[in-house]
Amino acid sequence: MNTEEKDNDPAPNVVVILCSPSYTPLTGYTGKWLEEVAVPTGIVEHRLTGGAVAFKGLIDERPEGEKKHITIFCGHGIDEALLGPPLNNEEDIQDRYGTRHSIIYGIDRFQPNPKVLFAFCCNSANSLGPRFKATPDASFLGYNGELNFVTCDEQCMATLKTIVKQVAEQIIIDQDINQSHEVLLNDLYQKAYDYYLSGPGRSNPYFWLMTMCLMQHKTLIRRYAGMSA
Repeated sequence: MNTEEKDNDPAPNVVVILCSPSYTPLTGYTGKWLEEVAVPTGIVEHRLTGGAVAFKGLIDERPEGEKKHITIFCGHGIDEALLGPPLNNEEDIQDRYGTRHSIIYGIDRFQPNPKVLFAFCCNSANSLGPRFKATPDASFLGYNGELNFVTCDEQCMATLKTIVKQVAEQIIIDQDINQSHEVLLNDLYQKAYDYYLSGPGRSNPYFWLMTMCLMQHKTLIRRYAGMSA
């Protein structure tokens, strides 16, 4: 085997987790956004969508050795947790709108953390993201506030889906989150903003709402890296 062939081999110790639960009006859209994310052949992948989902069994260390887990999450979030469909037990939480959620991953839930986490959801960078500073060689990309969406328009939602998909695929290819991925996410938001403000997207009846939405998302982007990253 030559060097080029070896470099192109899939990493046997990498596991990709694509998690996009669908159980509320918003996640009726975002729950489908990870379905088309490409994962290189040979890398183990788990796509968790729809009903009750959990990370615990997937990111625990296995007897055959520790895996590097790359997690892409798309759904609801709070400061210290990623949320999923309610389990209808005492561990469910209720948001200010009265919607019940389960905690599928939280900072105090279990260890180890995934090594790479892109959390497309509200508030994930408030507490969950900074927690990754204490995880050696880990990296995180998320948002430190509430995200707004133009859910009344298919084109607007498709634009956000494309942004999430492109960033997710690049993170999976690179098996890391670094400054280049933060720059990519910012650039994709800026290009979409320009498209709706002064490009063909201006013909969309909701173009003004979409430009505000895109800039709001962009200002909330936060990246965190572990101690050695």
